[in-house]
Amino acid sequence: MRKAEFIATDAYRYNCTGPIRWVISHVMRYKGYLALFACTTLLTNGLSAAIPIVTGRAFDIVLQGNADHTRLFYIALGILSLVLAKSVVDIAARVAAEFIGKRVTRDARDEVYLSLLGKSQTFHNRQRVGDLMARATNDVSRLSDMIVPGIDTIVDSFVRLTLTLVFIGLLQPQLLFAPVLFIVAFLVALRAYSRMLNPIAASTRTQFGDLNADLTEALVQHRKTVRSVDSWTTPSAIVTSLSIMGGFRHVTCRHSCWQRLSQAPFCTASSSSLAASCRSVIWFPTWA
Repeated sequence: MRKAEFIATDAYRYNCTGPIRWVISHVMRYKGYLALFACTTLLTNGLSAAIPIVTGRAFDIVLQGNADHTRLFYIALGILSLVLAKSVVDIAARVAAEFIGKRVTRDARDEVYLSLLGKSQTFHNRQRVGDLMARATNDVSRLSDMIVPGIDTIVDSFVRLTLTLVFIGLLQPQLLFAPVLFIVAFLVALRAYSRMLNPIAASTRTQFGDLNADLTEALVQHRKTVRSVDSWTTPSAIVTSLSIMGGFRHVTCRHSCWQRLSQAPFCTASSSSLAASCRSVIWFPTWA
């Protein structure tokens, strides 16, 4: 049982013992689409490998000197059929992968929201709102990119590489030495590069969460400043409030509060000129 303030009784339980098992538990909810993706990927690469074989037979017929136009016509028709079938199957594979990616993203976001609902108010008071927003929206959306084009491209490339090695071995086993040596070197280099990239990627996601938290806090402070415009009684309060909003860019201000500034009772000659100069320009955030 989970210890939470609110628990959804009908919520799907995922394997949270590790990140890889957690992703697998999400993907395995859609076994039908996963099987469709695996079969169509194999079939697509099989059809791609068959096209050069059929094309080679056409060249063999031509090089024999007694080219049969009827046989060449049927071979060309067969190549065209293979290309069309490959296109249809490839589209089915991409649709299945895209469906899995979007469903996993939806389920992960639903899991995050249910987890946040189950947390106590003390937990939420200790968290930065912008950081939670970044985790629940942008970070969860990266799961879709992990599956499509991430895992989709990896699986497709691995199947294509395997079929290529199989056909090379069927032609001449001695030819496998150079490709296998290249693949081993490539995997070692890829592993080293991934280890170098992991800390940078984690730091980037952390900075993104901090950026969202800082922007949210600045926006909340900005709103409080605008709401307290009626309580400004001295010109120094205007300067103080403008300094609080110093992290925003210039845009034209069409807020009616500046019209009240020139009519305020504290507006002397100096304060009236200050209000007039600030009436058209204010520091507002880019999304205002």
